[in-house]
Amino acid sequence: MISDHAALSEKAKWVWRETLKVHRRAAETRIASSLSPIEIFVALYYGGVLRFDPKKPWAEERDRCIISKGHGSICMYPILADLGFFPMSELERVCVKGGFLGGIPDPVIPGYETVNGSLGHGAGVGTGMALGLKRKKSDRSVFVIVGDGELHEGANWEAFMFASHHKTRQSSFDRRRQPDQHAGSDLFDRLSFVIAGAPASLRLGLPRSGRA
Repeated sequence: MISDHAALSEKAKWVWRETLKVHRRAAETRIASSLSPIEIFVALYYGGVLRFDPKKPWAEERDRCIISKGHGSICMYPILADLGFFPMSELERVCVKGGFLGGIPDPVIPGYETVNGSLGHGAGVGTGMALGLKRKKSDRSVFVIVGDGELHEGANWEAFMFASHHKTRQSSFDRRRQPDQHAGSDLFDRLSFVIAGAPASLRLGLPRSGRA
């Protein structure tokens, strides 16, 4: 865990550089959307927020991180390699025959929880996981990273209301805001009555000013 803000900032800069290197070698990866969430992932994975074991990526006692916009998370490749989920040498084989790191990540990659492709489903998957953990009386948490554009999908709002109704306090939603999102990036702010806590963070079913 890195507790020093300056050290976290340096780690984020390293991830930026490594992500750009990956894209240089594999031009079919999505670079813009993969750069925007880097600071979120660095805070989660290096800042002591997520509980995980790189040697046991499917351990029951792990926290879950659902990356709804999977193709926009190539920056996770250097993070997972650096943490020991797989060898750093795999970064040289992104989108190469024989490698398992593709242009769109999937659960064959240690550290990824879900199949990725069609957008707008991460929130529903995450709330379902959170409800399952709640019924198991587990204290594990579920984090869902969504993109601005995905919030135009009605399934997201059904998931948010579902989480609120079932009081799945284990679930957190982080929004990646991109200024050039084409279809009205202020949608999320206009619907801010469901938001509680800091910007880019959702806590469903809680007062606007509070956190669990």
